[in-house]
Amino acid sequence: KPNRFRSAATSTSQRRAIQHRIALAFLRFAFSFLAMQMQMMNPMQPMQQMQPRLVLQQAVLKQPVLSHMSHVRPAQPWLGQQQLQQLPAQVRPAAGPAPAAMPTPMVHMAKLARPLRWVYAAPMHPMQRTQGRSNQVVLPFQVVSTKVAPEKELPKEVVSTQVKAPERKELPLIDGQVPKDAGVEGMHPIDFKAFWEQNQQNMIVVDLRGQDRASGAIPGTAHIPAMDLLKEIGTYVEKFQHQPIVAFFCQYSAHRAPTVANFFRKSCPSKQRVVVLEGGFRGWEAHDLPIQQMETTMSQMACDQLALKIGQNVSKVN
Repeated sequence: KPNRFRSAATSTSQRRAIQHRIALAFLRFAFSFLAMQMQMMNPMQPMQQMQPRLVLQQAVLKQPVLSHMSHVRPAQPWLGQQQLQQLPAQVRPAAGPAPAAMPTPMVHMAKLARPLRWVYAAPMHPMQRTQGRSNQVVLPFQVVSTKVAPEKELPKEVVSTQVKAPERKELPLIDGQVPKDAGVEGMHPIDFKAFWEQNQQNMIVVDLRGQDRASGAIPGTAHIPAMDLLKEIGTYVEKFQHQPIVAFFCQYSAHRAPTVANFFRKSCPSKQRVVVLEGGFRGWEAHDLPIQQMETTMSQMACDQLALKIGQNVSKVN
């Protein structure tokens, strides 16, 4: 009997010890949980009253995070000597000289981005197609047309980039026209204008008319009467020797222009080009090329008659 009572008492004491350990473990867990919640609510509160294991966990969680946010907070200080003494021997650092105090850095604390809000949306019903209209769909709240109205085609204008060449008109025929010698070139007014524009710096154009110049002039030309040039042909050859191209014209380029060009060709350098404007001033004017009006009391017919008379006299010069 005494042994039976002793065994019963022993079993009762063991059960009470086990219950006491369970209650103590539960209290420790509750205390740890409450301490962790308080630390999460106030991260700057010191952790001196926590257990060593919790201090290590919180120290890892409280490592500063760099960020580019505008607000700043002081970094969490390292564990003090009192906290180090409370650590177990397995994790306690070896004894040695105390590390030099470091200034508390100012670091940025990263803010957590707010999660996106989810908005409840009612499910859409299947699209219902209207009969006979395959290009429209009906939704529960509106009718949407998926057909795109075709744009009206604008009339296409045919634009030609080709430049229309000026029309070449017939040049006037004059009786007793003086033929041009070898080495004297004749150019149509259209070709002469383009040639003149390309060689404007290396070309001189001489107007050989006299009083008949009252009918009009070509801008940019030099006025030298035919008889004056023939009398001093050597002087003008020397004067124009540096001009690669020398051109002549008169009222019709039938008598005076070819006569002067032939004499000039015989005396000028061989490399120099001598050109005659075919049709003369009247041919240039007939193709609507730029001219300059002159102040005169003579009529156009009187100018033409005077031009023919002077031209016949010049053509007789040998």
